[in-house]
Amino acid sequence: MQQWLPLSLALNSLNRSMGLPDVYPFVITPAVIEKLTFIHRVCHQVPQPGH
Repeated sequence: MQQWLPLSLALNSLNRSMGLPDVYPFVITPAVIEKLTFIHRVCHQVPQPGH
């Protein structure tokens, strides 16, 4: 989220300056960030094959 939010804002600003629609037209609410964080943690807890 720390990397994605600034990137999506920059891309949207660039597109808007050229009269184009947003690249990422969604608003990520705190509740969505919480859910994505949970999923990220769960996925990273799964043992990797061969480890």
